[in-house]
Amino acid sequence: MRLLLFLQACFSISFAFKILVYNSKYAHSHSNFIGSVADILVEAGHNVTSLIPVLDVDGKDGTTKSNKIYLDLGEKVHQALHDSIGKHDMFFYTPYFDPVGTYMGGKAMGEMFESACAETLKNEELIERLREEKYDVMMAESFDMCGLGSYMLKFDVHSMYDRALNLISEFLIRWFFYPGRWKVEALFKQKYGKDFPDFKEISSNVAYVFANSEPLMEFGAPTMSRVIAIGGLGAKEPKKLDEYWEGVMTKRSKVVLISFGSVAPSEELADDKKQSILKTVAAFPSMTFIWKYENPEDEFALAAKKAHPNLILSKWTPQHDLLNHPNMAAFISHGGMGSCMEVAQRAIPGLFIPLFGDQPKNAWAMEYNGLAKVISKFDLVRPEVLIVNLREIIENKKYRENGKRLSKMLARKPFSSRDLLIKYTEFAAEFGPSSALRPQSCDMSFIEYHNLDIIVAFLIFGVVAISILVAITAKIAKRCLRRDSVKEKRS
Repeated sequence: MRLLLFLQACFSISFAFKILVYNSKYAHSHSNFIGSVADILVEAGHNVTSLIPVLDVDGKDGTTKSNKIYLDLGEKVHQALHDSIGKHDMFFYTPYFDPVGTYMGGKAMGEMFESACAETLKNEELIERLREEKYDVMMAESFDMCGLGSYMLKFDVHSMYDRALNLISEFLIRWFFYPGRWKVEALFKQKYGKDFPDFKEISSNVAYVFANSEPLMEFGAPTMSRVIAIGGLGAKEPKKLDEYWEGVMTKRSKVVLISFGSVAPSEELADDKKQSILKTVAAFPSMTFIWKYENPEDEFALAAKKAHPNLILSKWTPQHDLLNHPNMAAFISHGGMGSCMEVAQRAIPGLFIPLFGDQPKNAWAMEYNGLAKVISKFDLVRPEVLIVNLREIIENKKYRENGKRLSKMLARKPFSSRDLLIKYTEFAAEFGPSSALRPQSCDMSFIEYHNLDIIVAFLIFGVVAISILVAITAKIAKRCLRRDSVKEKRS
């Protein structure tokens, strides 16, 4: 046994790769996912360093096992992050399809990442140090292009209106978010010369793209061989609840958890929305409601707890552990990828109220697969809508049954997300990018990609052919008419 362990250790050391993970600390869910990637690769025996530009000083970086290099970007960048988010309650009332909001959000985020990248590139000592390390692999998130130095809409579309909306949305995202990338790209060209490749070229030559998605929870969509879905990577095994939370979960036979994530705090909800949630709580007196509420001692919270004995307001909740409890009946959430994954893994019916970003897509995909119901955030002021839909997912057994089936499928996948991450990263470190996996569409223009030149050529050919046919037909018809006219005159 000792010999086996020794040989295994030698094997691991011999094949350890040096990996650099670029993890911008600006949003909890993003940092948590990238941090999980780093930690899993460390557990696989690799030497992993996380380069962490600090945009959000209060946020966590998501990694506990990798080597860390923090990069303080200064007050200007911290303020840019604050400005890009704006008021937290804005997420509850801004329209889903909002060109002006999309433009303003894309502009603010672009300026934030531009400022952050400018500060990063000023650190010559750090850049030289990273060069000297000679990493085998670098991993970065496409959201912050400074790390490399697309957002896809996949909805269940059937009608012409849906497809048109999808096309317009893709256009808006492309033209409102890309200018921010171009500004960051300009920083690199300014520092390293005009010959520095553009980000489109760099992105098209990556070895693999790891996507925080789970095909079993998505709409069916075409994809590429080098796109590897590793959704659920950061999910941890649930722990036993402590005495307090166990008491909360067992006080009544059914429990409903309410949480809108970390970006949109419940305490900043408008009063009419808060009151709507309280009316929903009052409609189910036999159930316990746990509401993640960031200030459980404010005036609203104190009055709500006094008026509703079945309501628990808590600044923090062990969400993953609570969802694993047998008394958990439903989860009311914003539809973040992490929340959707937890709902699927624990087979809990979901009632999703998507706010922004990828949340509408996530929520609609869950509803499409029979795991949840989705209501508009603008219906949050209508308690009757909340009550009807909550009763539906709790009383209709199909949601729980669909959840159990998907939970088993996720647990028994031929290859886990963890295995896919490790194997493909090691493969990329050993062999690098493969031209066989690079789609030729990367080198095509908009016209070529959509075959517009061929379509126009066919249209011109068709018009010319039809015109010639019409002309010939008209000529023949005239001759026939002349012959008939001559015959009539002779007769």
